[in-house]
Amino acid sequence: MAFNLLAVADQLAAVVGTALGTGPVQFGAPLAIGPKVSGYLTLGDQPTILKTNTSVQRDCHFFLDISYRIDDDVAQVTVAERALMTFVDTFHKAIFADLSLNRTCMATRLETGLAETPEYRVRAAREFREYPIVVSCTQQDTYNPTP
Repeated sequence: MAFNLLAVADQLAAVVGTALGTGPVQFGAPLAIGPKVSGYLTLGDQPTILKTNTSVQRDCHFFLDISYRIDDDVAQVTVAERALMTFVDTFHKAIFADLSLNRTCMATRLETGLAETPEYRVRAAREFREYPIVVSCTQQDTYNPTP
């Protein structure tokens, strides 16, 4: 698994888009969020560790934010929570069906601790329920210790 952030990001975007039923998610924080349910993916921390005298391992972190527009409608809060629950189940099943993300990484981990406190945000006069997930993928590559 050579270092290749784009390959991992493309696989994540496809899995998320399928789980949402919306097609691939947007890369980068959006200027505007989609009409009802949408997601975006951004690059996070990239910690590395030397594994041997010629190999290096990296944990590629990506921030995934899933948003459901509720537009200040109390009835939509329940609909949004149920939709997010369905997405999380579908997403987890898809990730655990192939932890290598189509052989782009050695392992994938999902961290949902940021979702412990519900987030409702207003953007462009619209209110959204947001669900953050940190996705970590391990890749390994080689390096020359004596250039």
